[in-house]
Amino acid sequence: IESDKEKSFTDITGANSEPFPNIPLPTFQMDGMYVDGKMLDVNDVADGVSVKEMVNYTQINSKHYVKNFFRNKGKKVLLSWNWGAFFFTPAWFFYRKLYKLGAIFLALTVAATLAVTPYMDTITESYEVLTPMMEELREANTAYSEEQSDANAQKVEQIMDRIFAESKKIFPYILRVELITFIIPCVAAALIANHFYRKKMQEDIYYAKQATQDTRVLNYSLLRRGGVSIMAGMFAMLAESYLPQVIMSIIDSFIYCLLYTSPSPRDATLS
Repeated sequence: IESDKEKSFTDITGANSEPFPNIPLPTFQMDGMYVDGKMLDVNDVADGVSVKEMVNYTQINSKHYVKNFFRNKGKKVLLSWNWGAFFFTPAWFFYRKLYKLGAIFLALTVAATLAVTPYMDTITESYEVLTPMMEELREANTAYSEEQSDANAQKVEQIMDRIFAESKKIFPYILRVELITFIIPCVAAALIANHFYRKKMQEDIYYAKQATQDTRVLNYSLLRRGGVSIMAGMFAMLAESYLPQVIMSIIDSFIYCLLYTSPSPRDATLS
């Protein structure tokens, strides 16, 4: 009896028949690479997955992942570092077709953005105070350059002290925003990305092998199940940018309806 995942591989690859006989199967070439001083061969295996299968599955930047997986061969490594996941959380997970994990990080990112809204309001108010101060400083510097008097120098110094004091006041809020919305989620994503990508690759290859013994069908299955999804990555980036604004608009509209459209006690009495 086939499991649901095995059946899905059979369905998408046509494992019981010749898939797309007139279409040449794309292949991904891998130049020679060394891992811990050893030259890898396409048939070398790490945790049940050959180099050729890894290359067909990862496709983009395959050298990096093959080296990473072979260095951790036989080890249960949960934490390592992935720069792509760090700079592009949560889009990287959608890009690499880790949709469930991507959805989790997207939800966390949106929730974090909504959570820091009060801090952002404080920062915005401070910037509104700082903007005229900066203009005042520019004018004071211009006056000092025209006439280098003690009065002008003292005025410049006073304005700079005020700017420093205001900036010092908002710095903790900026730090909290950066920690909550960027540093903490992105570091967490970078540390676990390789582990879950490796786990997904092993599962997909295992079930693909269970679904078919035909090498050509297997390779096609890996090319289709692996690789990247540029559209999914772009969707995640757009959702990360606009979803918090949409949610805030809905919340504001809901609060407005509660406050201003509900009948007053007097209206209720009259009715």
